[in-house]
Amino acid sequence: MDVFNEVIRFASMGVMAWGAALAIVGIINFSEGHSQQNAAKKEEGMGKIVGGGVIFVVGSVLVPQIASLISM
Repeated sequence: MDVFNEVIRFASMGVMAWGAALAIVGIINFSEGHSQQNAAKKEEGMGKIVGGGVIFVVGSVLVPQIASLISM
């Protein structure tokens, strides 16, 4: 069971890293759109920031719950 918990922990870290990376790309897109006065680029960046935040929260809250669902 310890190996399974380690796999869940690494999966959680991977999902959180993916969300953080997406949010960072969103910040870059948003700042690029802001400097170029490009509304579409700003909107794309904001969407990526919010999406990355949601993915990060899923990785930190929901992925660890997988272990409790399977060990019933």
